[in-house]
Amino acid sequence: MNKHIIESISNINANDFNKLLLDSRRSEFMLSHVANLLKTDTISSITWLRIIDERTFQFITNLSSNELKDYLHAGVWRQDKLMTPLQTTAFEVFDYESMSAQGVSERYIKQHIQNLTLFIGKSYHLYTDNFAFDIDKAYFNGLSLEQKMLVYERLTESIHLLMSSVFFQNEFQFKTAEFSHKAIDKPKLPEEVKKDFDLSDLNVEYLRFIATGATAKEIAIHLDKSFRSVQGNIAQLCEKLGCINKNQLSVFARIISSYVQ
Repeated sequence: MNKHIIESISNINANDFNKLLLDSRRSEFMLSHVANLLKTDTISSITWLRIIDERTFQFITNLSSNELKDYLHAGVWRQDKLMTPLQTTAFEVFDYESMSAQGVSERYIKQHIQNLTLFIGKSYHLYTDNFAFDIDKAYFNGLSLEQKMLVYERLTESIHLLMSSVFFQNEFQFKTAEFSHKAIDKPKLPEEVKKDFDLSDLNVEYLRFIATGATAKEIAIHLDKSFRSVQGNIAQLCEKLGCINKNQLSVFARIISSYVQ
């Protein structure tokens, strides 16, 4: 993992800006592929922000260099609401018109007034993943509830595709805390649930990954563990929860993860 220190993201210098784009450029093909899959839904941009603590983050986007500069200077990335999923998974819709109260520049808002941001946050034990998709406002507002749910399902599947094929190689750290502390509050499983099933914190972390559809290989990469170690832990979880196969374990994982607070 390459680690970089950044002075300020709102006044980022050219050298830091180029470093910030390293993972995005390396992942350009997959980002483009996912964007094409979502083109029918008028998705115009994809941004993935991983918050590790108040100072540390990772980042990829399909925004162009100029678009990203505007995004950073406007302060969109600092909206507290975009960084505080309270449950395992959170879904929210943000209107650019409402962002002026959050300190986002009026010029940026006017440029994107025709869009909404669909936000999906996934909270894990070690970090929080924040995915933001810009979508045409008129298109989204014209959809029925059922159609909007289908859009959400497509975004969720696209996230699974990204998480299984894009892996961060660069980590960025501010010299001082920049992210809201609330952003890194780690959701917890109620103690009575952990006790009932004799689950350790690591067990819970595995279950939350499994609940999202992550494979053993993906879990190994994201937790920086060996593939065999992850396979062994999954087998132990199956035995502990009385599951006869991985499909049953996935169901258990989704149910147990739904109790995370």
